[in-house]
Amino acid sequence: MIHPLLLNARVLFVTDQCDYCMKYKKCIDKINSELKLDKRIEIVDCTNFHTFGIVDNPKIRLFYKYIQGSYPILFFMNSRKDGSNSVTEVEAWLRARLDDDFIYPMNNRYMWNKNCQFIKGGIFKRKIICD
Repeated sequence: MIHPLLLNARVLFVTDQCDYCMKYKKCIDKINSELKLDKRIEIVDCTNFHTFGIVDNPKIRLFYKYIQGSYPILFFMNSRKDGSNSVTEVEAWLRARLDDDFIYPMNNRYMWNKNCQFIKGGIFKRKIICD
């Protein structure tokens, strides 16, 4: 049986030695400040585990076989995100999935504007017009 926490997890595993992890943490902290309290993403520091083998958070033991020593790793609602090309990609990926979880609903600049439409014209015979 799959543990329910694995299916509904919102956890980011990071270490202090990784520059990408610091960028992820900054991005997640920014997004967490906009989310409802029960919908926030938990950040788990795996520095002691990675360096000394000390398990100082029970979630490390639960996710151990899925971590495999590569950081940062984001487990989010039955998905896993290992690294990315940029922090903007991670932010867009998260904001698309968190659309209903924000305290104040807002226009997501990474989502398609529903007021936009294709019309005939332009160089490629199609043009996008937004209201």
